[in-house]
This record gives sequence, structure tokens and C-alpha cells, in this order.
Amino acid sequence: MTIAAKGALDDTTGARFERRPTSPELVRPLPLPQPRHSRVLTATLMLGDALAVTTGMLAWRALVNVPGDFGVLSALPAVWVVLMTITGWYALVPRRRPEPLLRIALVLGVIGWVLNQLAGRPVGPDSLAVVATIGVLGTRVNRRVLDAWARYRGIAFPGRNRRAVVVGHAGGTRQLMDDIARSRGGDLTICGACLLDDEDVDATELPAGLPVAADLEDLQALVGFTGANTVVVLPCSHLDPVTVRRIGWDLEAAGTGLLFAPALNLIAAGRAGVLAAGGLPMVSVHPARLQGPGRVLKEVWERAAATVALLALAPLLGLLMLAVRLDSAGPAIFRQNRVGKGDRLFPMLKLRTMTTDAEQRREQLSTHNEVDGNLFKIRVDPRVTRVGRFLRRSSLDELPQLVNIVLGHMSLIGPRPALPDEVAAYDHAERRRLVVKPGLTGLWQVSGRSDLSWEESVRLDQSYVDDWSLRLDLSILVRTVRAVLGRRGAY
Repeated sequence: MTIAAKGALDDTTGARFERRPTSPELVRPLPLPQPRHSRVLTATLMLGDALAVTTGMLAWRALVNVPGDFGVLSALPAVWVVLMTITGWYALVPRRRPEPLLRIALVLGVIGWVLNQLAGRPVGPDSLAVVATIGVLGTRVNRRVLDAWARYRGIAFPGRNRRAVVVGHAGGTRQLMDDIARSRGGDLTICGACLLDDEDVDATELPAGLPVAADLEDLQALVGFTGANTVVVLPCSHLDPVTVRRIGWDLEAAGTGLLFAPALNLIAAGRAGVLAAGGLPMVSVHPARLQGPGRVLKEVWERAAATVALLALAPLLGLLMLAVRLDSAGPAIFRQNRVGKGDRLFPMLKLRTMTTDAEQRREQLSTHNEVDGNLFKIRVDPRVTRVGRFLRRSSLDELPQLVNIVLGHMSLIGPRPALPDEVAAYDHAERRRLVVKPGLTGLWQVSGRSDLSWEESVRLDQSYVDDWSLRLDLSILVRTVRAVLGRRGAY
């Protein structure tokens, strides 16, 4: 390797690697303590799981009308939490995959039956089955809700708190760190890198303070120095199958986990899976959900929701239209041709926020454009009226697009509707957003809106199209409320 191996020798192994000046925003102190929020989250998980079994007991009592108190059955919530603790469900980094919940529920039922037999108050297996079933369902709901909250806050969730050293090239390591930061991946912290580049690496490629090894021989020393519990292997021309297998053997002896990161950083985890083909493990990528029952359900509920919202907000829309007419000359509703699904044009409706000669003045203001790519945005646009500025900041100018949703031109959630001249300049990747209906709100709106670069806006729209699900739509709706109230990127 030609990378300069700077820094002092590690006391335990004699290996040499570089440790750059620490930047607390990018590198956590060594050794890494268990984060306080992870301890709180774990305690909340335990409480929720205990409440799930308690709910099952109350449901059983209501169904079979059992007189008296629960007796020894009152110990079952604590027994459930103990069983899940023993099987690794609350470990930050489990050594192995936790036992399935149904198997733990079976053990809980056996324990409950034995306790009641010893207490001389026997119950039937059907009663304990009710308790265990509701406990399992409640536990799953509890974990899904808290997992969603943890992902939103970007914090570690029990079972997925990994502190990793990356093996690969500097560019790939930098890209992986950027992708993790963008996706708020609080369950993976990059704490070191083993770089296999043939040429010297620019110091700006990686964050300051990140320990860097220059050779695979130093990988074990770097793992020990950083306190890592996982090694992430990136696609790299220097890593043949035999070398990767040897790395796995060494890590296995040290109790360190091994992850492979395929070149699928823009594919959602739910679309990827591992299958055997030709006797070899391969990663399969499921096609995007562009058709099917989910899409039909999306169309039905969005049109129904838009109809209800339009009727409820009709008085407010009337007042806003009156304010637009009183503020400046011209119609209250602005109609503009936009490109929809499959390149079909449709008249998009908005409350007018600019003067009537806005299009004629655009050429004069072209040198003041503040965004890249095919968009045209000016933070302080002289064409915007007084009422228009308020409408834009509050996003109320978009209300008439509920009519477009009812008519089927648009969706409630989807990529931004583009102008024909913007679409004319699209490349193959940018045209991906045209395979679905444009939306009133979408990923780019809840991620920064006009503050985002053109490249980032395109990436978000592509991600929405490829990884669409009803759950993603619900997440965007919730985040839309926050984005509108925060007014970030609206101008």
C-alpha cells in the first residue's frame, strides 16, 4: 500500500495507523459508552412489552369472566420481559439472532400453566393462548412504533447499535458516511476505516479525527483501538472472495460482526433480499410497486381525502381568493400547464402569488436564479405580491390543487409537478419521476423544499418512486405538517 501510515504504534499489537485530530461532531470519544437515549428506549421497550402481556391477561379475564384476582398469573408480564432479555431482544448488539417471538410465547404459556398447576388454580391452554397471542401482537406493535420514532430521531435502537470499521476505498467510505447521515441511520456509527486505495488519499476525503489503517494487516488493531463491534466491507477491487473469507474467520475468532455493503445505496432495504442462485448467495432487488392493490387503495383514499378537505376548506379558500383579488390586479387562481404521469399535460391550479406579468419578467431575472439544475427560484422575488408572500410561506397557495387531485391529475403525495420546459431538459434518470402522478406534497417538500439542490431533489423523487409504500406515504403526511408549520424552504 502506498498510503502513508502515520501515527503512533498501538500498545497492544504494535500495529501502526493514523488518528487525525478529533472532531466531536463526527467522531465519538473512545471507548463509546452506551448512549443515555438507548437506555431510556430499552426501558420503554420493556415497559411496553410488559403492558402487552398485561393487556392479554385483561382480555382473557374479560372473555372467560374469571372471578377473583390473577394470582400467580400476575407474574407473567415480568416473566415475558425476562425471557426476552435472556434471548437477546433488548441487547444493543446481540451476539446472535433473537429467538422468534412465537417460540418465546410458547415458553411463556408453559411457564404460566406450570405456575397455575403448582398454585392449585389450573387454567386451560386456550386461556394462556389468548394471553400469549395478544402479548406477541402488542409487543410487535410496541417495537414498530418505537422503532419508527428512533429512526425519525436518528438514535440507536436495541439490537441494531453497531459501531463499525469500514474496509474499502476512501471514496466509497465517504459515500457510505454521507448516506448514513442522510438517512439518519442512528444504528450504525462509522468509527474507523481500513483504506485499500493504490494512491495517496486526499485528507479531505474523510472526516478529521477518523482513525485510518493503511493495510488489512492492521484491521484487527484498528477494530480494537476504536472499540468497533462490526466491520463493513465495501465493493473493492482489492478484495477477492478468498481474502474476504479470511477476514471473516479473523473477525469470528474475535467476536466481531461482518457486514457486506453492496452497491445498492439508493435501494430501500425492504426491496432487497438474499437468495440462492446457482448454489451461491445473491442479492435480489424487488421491482418498484407501480401497480397493484396498493396503488388502487392510494388512488381511492387520496381522492376521497381531497374531496373531504376541499369541502371543509371551501370557506377559507374563498377568503384567500378574495384577498388575492384585493391585493393586486388579476385573477385569483393561477393556471399553468404541468407535466403529469406519462408526459400528459394538465392545468395545475394555484392561488396567484405573483403579478400578472411574472412570466414576461422571468427572462430579466434569469441571472438572479439561486438554485441549480432545471429549477428557477429567487429567495426575494420582486414579482411576488404581499399576499403572495404570505401564501407561499404558509403553503396555502397550494390549496386549489385539491381540485387536481379530485380530478385525477395529481396525487396527494408524489414528486413535484414539473413544467414542460423543465421536462424537455430531463435526462434518463430525471424522467423516472414521470412514471407516477405528481403530488401536492412529497419527499422533497418535507426534506427542505427550495433549500435543496436540484440533484438532491431528483434523488428524493427517484427514491419515492422506487421505494413507494403506503407506510412511506403516511410518514410523508406526518412530516408535511411539521414542514408547513416550520416554513423551512418556502419562498
